[in-house]
Amino acid sequence: MEITEPKQLVISHTIQHERTEGSDPLDSRIKAIMTSFVILLVCIYTYLKFNPPLQSLGYSWDPKDSTLIVVKLHNEGFAEANLQGVSINNHQQPQTVQLGISRTNVNVGIYATQAEKDQFSFHELDDYPILPAKKIEIESPDSIKKYGLVVDTEFPIEKLTIKYTYMGLPLKKVIRIEMEE
Repeated sequence: MEITEPKQLVISHTIQHERTEGSDPLDSRIKAIMTSFVILLVCIYTYLKFNPPLQSLGYSWDPKDSTLIVVKLHNEGFAEANLQGVSINNHQQPQTVQLGISRTNVNVGIYATQAEKDQFSFHELDDYPILPAKKIEIESPDSIKKYGLVVDTEFPIEKLTIKYTYMGLPLKKVIRIEMEE
């Protein structure tokens, strides 16, 4: 009985040592690749969080009515930005939100002349992605050149939060609205 116990221990130790030694290089490579991939994703997300591609080029409103506003949008990135939703002030939902697009150099606006209004149209938020500005410059004459977000609500707008995805990552853009008469 004394002889069998040490042999069993030696055999099990040898088998365990072979398994660890044989699979360790592959496992460590996979772990290194996965760790590098996760670190890369975290770096990209952090960069986009502090340098969001979706920017506002300003906004317009009627001084007599601070419940209706048009925000000019611009994508400074290299991929499409897909709008997901808009909230105002403290996560309140506006009555109406539309994406205005212009295929000319006329800015999207609600207080435009009839000739200017013929140059743009209004759509649901998810009907069109916001194309990168660099891509717009090289596209055909029929491509979208300007974007505007029209928000209508019951109360004055102080803050606008736009939720969107960029390269599949969820991001948000917060725009402080300062209306001066």
